[in-house]
Amino acid sequence: MLQTFKILISGQVQGVGFRPYVYTLAHQFNLKGTVSNNEEGVIIFVTGTLQKSQNFYKKLIDFPPPVSRIKSNTIQEIEYVKFENFNIIPSEKDGYLNLPLTPDFALCEDCKNDIE
Repeated sequence: MLQTFKILISGQVQGVGFRPYVYTLAHQFNLKGTVSNNEEGVIIFVTGTLQKSQNFYKKLIDFPPPVSRIKSNTIQEIEYVKFENFNIIPSEKDGYLNLPLTPDFALCEDCKNDIE
């Protein structure tokens, strides 16, 4: 049985390749859904089996991208949503994004373009 989950992750998770990492991981677990930035961090919606969704979440939290720092994370089941595939949703250009970066860290060009 397929279920849909909403995952919220905050901390140093924007501008560090987090969304592309989530995208790749979701494909590894054959999950459908979306990943995007919001004011607090990253929001992920995944639809798949309970086991695959839980394994995805565990790997995401236990092995995040190297430069990222997860401050908080939650997962909750929500009403089922049928997604056709897994997509990265571009950031809103006019919204405020929380970007706690270390002073010695440089953004990759794709990340820089995404938040400008």
